[in-house]
Amino acid sequence: MPDLIVETDLGHDPDDLFALCYLAAAGAHIRAITVVPGDPDQLAVARLFARAVGADIPVGASHLTGRKPSSGGVHHRLLDRFGAPRAVAPDGPGDDVVAAALDRHRDAELFVIGPCTSTARYLARSDARVPR
Repeated sequence: MPDLIVETDLGHDPDDLFALCYLAAAGAHIRAITVVPGDPDQLAVARLFARAVGADIPVGASHLTGRKPSSGGVHHRLLDRFGAPRAVAPDGPGDDVVAAALDRHRDAELFVIGPCTSTARYLARSDARVPR
């Protein structure tokens, strides 16, 4: 299975969380997650996912605004059930997280299951390396 850098818009509906779980169960190696827009509760869900799969996965945000909660429902119930905080900070801007992950995992592929914000910012950079 490939190394993946996943961009997602984890939100009110559980589809992106289910997609992340499917990828992990299928054996994909998720090397980084970028979240659009990257609200603190979305980042908390991404961190809970990383903890659940036992991986040290950097999590970036496409916008570093710390805005309003954008997830809820099932996501907040999962965070509460597993004693995880409902708000966390990102490891950095999404395009920087993509760049660092591609530097560490040269054969990683970009997998976008939400708006292509951090990925597009990374690809627009002068130092961008287009993965296969």
